[in-house]
Amino acid sequence: SPAKSHYTFNLRDLAKVIQGLTSVDPTSISSAEDLFRLWVHECKRIFQDRLIDTKDQDWFHNMQGEVCMTHFKKPLKGIVGEGADGNGLLLYADFILEGKKAEA
Repeated sequence: SPAKSHYTFNLRDLAKVIQGLTSVDPTSISSAEDLFRLWVHECKRIFQDRLIDTKDQDWFHNMQGEVCMTHFKKPLKGIVGEGADGNGLLLYADFILEGKKAEA
């Protein structure tokens, strides 16, 4: 068994990333960079949020940066930009949109 049992990941976690990518309103994705940014957000939400050590979180961030350079041909900082907090924080939510009705 792993030293950190909550670090056990499976295909369901990957499916959550795909579900997050496909559940976004298509009109809000206007470029490849928007889709890359959403992918970064979903991976952080599903995988990195479970990591409890700064060392593990840094490892994930660096690994995600390598994936971005290899497959997207862009540095992670170039995809994420300044973010909501000036440090690359990505926020996706529709609860602040005026006129948006809650779905049951």
